[in-house]
Amino acid sequence: MRRLAKIVSVFFLLLLSITCLANGQAPTHNMSSTGLYIDGRKHPELIPDMRAYHLFMYLVATAAEDASSLPVAKAILLNAGISPDEVDATLVLLLKFKKQHDADIAEFNRLATDNDAAGVPTDPHPFWAKRDVLVAQTRNLLASSIRANSILNLHRFVQTEKAKMRVAVEQ
Repeated sequence: MRRLAKIVSVFFLLLLSITCLANGQAPTHNMSSTGLYIDGRKHPELIPDMRAYHLFMYLVATAAEDASSLPVAKAILLNAGISPDEVDATLVLLLKFKKQHDADIAEFNRLATDNDAAGVPTDPHPFWAKRDVLVAQTRNLLASSIRANSILNLHRFVQTEKAKMRVAVEQ
């Protein structure tokens, strides 16, 4: 079991890195004018829960979309403390989250492309606010769909995963 947890953790880091670099993860237009990052290895407490849950949910849903990595998505959820009988229901909610998130990214990119053509800057704050609402809604849906113990386990897991994250400062 320890070996599986270690493999899942390493895969989580690798997939998180790849996912964050992929075009589908973040809008293609630069939304962080500061260039500053929070390094979770040094200061995990500075990474907001909303950002950590966003990365976790997007990562797991991205893995779940591909049949070859679906077992990895399930293993991550099991490692996070989701009960085996709740994994499938959790994946359904995370896939719904990703579908809406991807649509929001596409909408932002269309707006930013139009604004770029007109020489007008695009304010990322509405996108960030919409993303945070989606994360909060998904967390609420999870809380009403799976047992409280699984939610507590998931929260603890996300907190520990902050030490493996690096997120841009949003201003």
